Amino acid sequence: MKIKKMFFAFIGAAVAVGALAGLMAPKGMVSTSAAEGDVDTSALSFRMWVNRNNYTEGNVTSVRIYNEEGTAVEQTIEAAGYAQVQTGANWLAYYDVPKTAIGRKITFYIRNDADTWNTEAAEINTGTDAEGNNTFAPYTYFTGDNAQIYYIWDNGIQFSRGSLQSEYGKNSAIAGAYKHVLEGYYTCSSDMDNGYGNWAEFTKTWIHNPEAAEGGIWFTPNEGMDQVLINDFEGKDYATGERVENSTNVWTKYEAMKARYEASTAESSLLFGISFGNMDNGIIIAVVTLLSVVSVSAIVFISMKRRHSKKN
Repeated sequence: MKIKKMFFAFIGAAVAVGALAGLMAPKGMVSTSAAEGDVDTSALSFRMWVNRNNYTEGNVTSVRIYNEEGTAVEQTIEAAGYAQVQTGANWLAYYDVPKTAIGRKITFYIRNDADTWNTEAAEINTGTDAEGNNTFAPYTYFTGDNAQIYYIWDNGIQFSRGSLQSEYGKNSAIAGAYKHVLEGYYTCSSDMDNGYGNWAEFTKTWIHNPEAAEGGIWFTPNEGMDQVLINDFEGKDYATGERVENSTNVWTKYEAMKARYEASTAESSLLFGISFGNMDNGIIIAVVTLLSVVSVSAIVFISMKRRHSKKN
């Protein structure tokens, strides 16, 4: 009877210790839930960037968001602004899209000013087939896709997405474009669409993509970035607060997001050889509790077995 009581006492202690350990896991190391000081921006918008190719002069490109069934357009969004990424040429349009677009079909609707001509870019280049021909499929927006730039093709029907084209980089105009790129992100949010959780992907797109040709260095970090000022929030009241004009610079914000991103994915989140970098706190608690119960149960079982052996 005494051994049984000890056994259940150990189990109870293990559960309590496991739960406490899970709760005390560094929240800054968890990328999918709010880190310490994080702000929930799921109700806000994210910023999409579009290279309209030849559909600029005399034409207007809008983003169309379909309903959940994908059968009808629910919302049309016009460009929030434009940014030059190459001296003397190449202006990209950017759109502030509500997060309700995630998981829905989106298209780019191109029309002339008089709306007497229009076309809808409804398919995205998904790769090439065995013969090397481009393949296309209807496009649905998923979390993290906004980190890339969308390119509308000359035929106006399809589009693709990818990194900043190499010919755009390393020029004086692009540092100014970063102002509008970084203004589309909230520094204190771990969100994968509009927070520092997207830092690695938008860095590949806009600054350095090691998988691209010639190392894909579009722009040397801090090469003029500290000279470009951003209209940013001084506090964390993103939903109702107002941006303060020229309150920080591109480089400072970029580095702040980088620091939060690296903290959220730090290897110090390892416990028992398991990385908790992409786990929710509830899962962490469950895993740590289970490991604690199994470990303590094994110890108690071995102890009981030894005592039983001595009696015999």
